[in-house]
Amino acid sequence: MDVRVWGGMSMIRQGFCELSGLAVVGLLFSAGTAGAQVTPLANVAPSAATAERRTTVTASVTTLYDTNIAQASDIALARRGIEKSDFRVTPAVSADVYRTIGSSFVSFEGMAGYDFNARNSQLNRERIDLTAGAGAQLGFCGAALSASYSRRQSDLGDLNILAPGADNPSRNTETTASVNGTATCGAAVGFRALVIGGYSDARNSAVQRAASNNNAVTYGGGVEYVQPAIGRVRLYGVERRINFFDRDGVTFLGAPEVRSRVGTLSFSRDIGARLSTSIALSYADVRSRGGGGSQSFNGVLWDVAAGLRASSRLRFDLGLSRSVDPSQGFNVDYVEAQNYNLKTTYVVNSRASLVVDAAHRVQNYRYSATAALRQIQDRTSNAVGASLKFAASDRFSFSFDVGYTKVDSDNPLFEYDSLRGGITLSASLR
Repeated sequence: MDVRVWGGMSMIRQGFCELSGLAVVGLLFSAGTAGAQVTPLANVAPSAATAERRTTVTASVTTLYDTNIAQASDIALARRGIEKSDFRVTPAVSADVYRTIGSSFVSFEGMAGYDFNARNSQLNRERIDLTAGAGAQLGFCGAALSASYSRRQSDLGDLNILAPGADNPSRNTETTASVNGTATCGAAVGFRALVIGGYSDARNSAVQRAASNNNAVTYGGGVEYVQPAIGRVRLYGVERRINFFDRDGVTFLGAPEVRSRVGTLSFSRDIGARLSTSIALSYADVRSRGGGGSQSFNGVLWDVAAGLRASSRLRFDLGLSRSVDPSQGFNVDYVEAQNYNLKTTYVVNSRASLVVDAAHRVQNYRYSATAALRQIQDRTSNAVGASLKFAASDRFSFSFDVGYTKVDSDNPLFEYDSLRGGITLSASLR
C-alpha cells in the first residue's frame, strides 16, 4: 500500500463504510487511502442530536518530491512516458461542516485542489473529493443518505504499462461517484432491523481503460443488537452487482458482470476512554458472468480495527483486513487483497505531534478467461512514513513529511522503490 503522508492530502473514503460493512469486502469504491466518514445511521439516535456543531475551512499548499513518481522499474520508464522523479505542488481548500436540526443532521466534508508537476506536466490534474450526508430519526425508525464524488489523476502504480506508441499510459483521470442509503427500525437499546442500498459509478478518461469502467448496485439487510454494556453487534447480508458496461467482447474483453454475495457478523465497542475495537468477519461468494468467466472466490474476509491510547501523549492504531475489490486500473474482474497497517501518534507538546506509520499489502489479480492483457498477477507493497506537525498559532500550521515504499511483483516492470519528502503549510480560514 503506497502510504502518502505528505501533509494530510489523503482522499475521503466514500460511502457509509462503517454502517453497511461494505468496506470489509472492499465493495464501496474508494477514492484513496484514508478517510473521514459520514455519521452512520445506527448512530443517529441519540448521539447525532448531541454531536458538536462545527464549520472548518482550511487552505493549504503541499509540496512533494518523489524519487520515483513514475512508480515503475527503470526498464519500464520508457513505457510510462514520463520522467522518473518529480516535484509537485498542490494548493487546496478543504471544508468540514456538521449541523443538527432536532434529531436530524446534515454534514459535508470535502477537498478541492490541483496538482502542478515540475517535470511531468501531463500529470497536472484536479484533485477533488466531496462527501455529503443527511439523516433523520422518525419515531422507531431512522434513515440516512450519503453522496460522494471524487476526481483525480490515477495512481500510476495501479495502471497497466502499455507498449510504446500507444496513447500515454500514465495519463488517466478517474472519476467515481456513489449514493448510499440505510434505514433502521427499533428501539435505541435492543434489536433493530437494518436495510442497506447503494449505487456507484466509476469511469476513466483514457480510452484504453474503458474495460474497467463500471457501475454497481448494492442491496441487502439484516439485524443489529445495541447494548451499552456489550456494544454493537450486527448480522447482515449484502449482494452487489458490478456491470462493466464497455466490455463488449470485441474491443474490450473480460467478464461484463461480477456478482458478489457477502454475509457479515460484526462487533464494535469502546472499552473505556483508552481502547476501541471493531471486528467484522464475512463469508463472500464472488463470481463473474459472461466473457468466459474468471476464477470464482469463496472464502472468509475480515476487517479488524483497534485503537489504544497508551497515555495522554501516545496512541496506537492497528488495522488488519482481507478484501475483494474491483479495480479501475487493470482489466481484471476483481482483486484479492490483504492489508496490515500500524500507526503511532505521539504528542510532543501542545503545538507539536509526530505520526509514524507502516503498511504491508498483498494483492492478487483475477482476470477473465478471455482477458488478453495480463501484465500482473500479484504484487506486494511495503511502506513506512513519518509526519512531524507544528501549530505555529491557532490558525497556522505546517508539517514535514517523509516516506519510503518498496513494491515487488511477479512482473519486473511493476517492481520499484520510492523515497518521498515534502512540506505542507495550512491556514484555517474559519
